[in-house]
Amino acid sequence: TEDLAVTTQKLLNIANDSRSSLDATVTLYSRLARNTKELSLSQAELFDITEIINKSFAVSGATMQEANNAITQLTQGFAAGALRGDEFNSVAEQAPVIMEAVAKQLNVTRGELRKMAEDGKITAEILIQSLRGYKNTIESDFSKASSTIDQATTKLGNNFTIMIGNLDDVTHTSELLVAGLGGIAGSMDDISKM
Repeated sequence: TEDLAVTTQKLLNIANDSRSSLDATVTLYSRLARNTKELSLSQAELFDITEIINKSFAVSGATMQEANNAITQLTQGFAAGALRGDEFNSVAEQAPVIMEAVAKQLNVTRGELRKMAEDGKITAEILIQSLRGYKNTIESDFSKASSTIDQATTKLGNNFTIMIGNLDDVTHTSELLVAGLGGIAGSMDDISKM
């Protein structure tokens, strides 16, 4: 239980620091952990790669929905052992920074990357090495990018989710909160129709 609490807090920090949804961050982390066992990554390395990937989506200008879609495709590529086909296309479109990292690591062009993907040569190991090697560039670009309203409300939602979970653990009052929020939402809907 203590390890779960520490991991949850670390993933919340990563999500908020990278302006990403907690749900997508947890999904990315858990899928990376499951699909990269053969790479023998430590938990600290998994956290680091999760944060780099999240920040690459933010730098790429991906919306939360686009990032979630690309995370699914990226982790499917990890599970398959290589990024190819639809997985490659989705990541290339929605997270071009990840493809820049791979191109730089392998010293190839974006066109050559497509051919490599067709041949199954963009392996999970290459992806991890590329992201590690491009970390400073991603961090630098991320620090210069302004937060969007979507990202700010996502951070609010992340913290709200954790607060409600903690509150419910202590007081078991989430049903009252849900009813109250439903009432507020209904009132906002009434006001917007005026």
